[in-house]
Amino acid sequence: MGGLLVTPQRIILQPGERRTVRIAAIGARRANDRVYRVTIKPVAGPVSSSVSAIKLLVGYDVLVIQRPATPAARIVGDRGAETLMLRNDGNTNAELYDGKLCVGSDCHAIPSKRLYAGQSWSQPIGPGKITYRITTGTKTEVVEY
Repeated sequence: MGGLLVTPQRIILQPGERRTVRIAAIGARRANDRVYRVTIKPVAGPVSSSVSAIKLLVGYDVLVIQRPATPAARIVGDRGAETLMLRNDGNTNAELYDGKLCVGSDCHAIPSKRLYAGQSWSQPIGPGKITYRITTGTKTEVVEY
């Protein structure tokens, strides 16, 4: 068993004030990624003004990934005539970005995606060379399809 420990559970901030939120994984690492979304949402108190007033509320959705002890993303590409199918056969997620489809010297951008372990993604393509930057943790490589 395990999960995340987030402290503090509640924060009251005055204008211009900052506080640190600590997020710690508890429990043993698993063979695959554990993915969490931590929501930090504002709560509005009463407005105390005799004229019009504005309260600015800011919330966050934090992506927290606990990687396995030996993370390895294996992105496998299968290119057809009109589609590119990418599959992650590894045990951790990888971020595919800075994608380009080039026909000769004419290049245009293609969509980015975070591909989690066991997930597939297909996209329509045309003729030409496709390149992606793939980042796993701190390791980045350029791959051609």
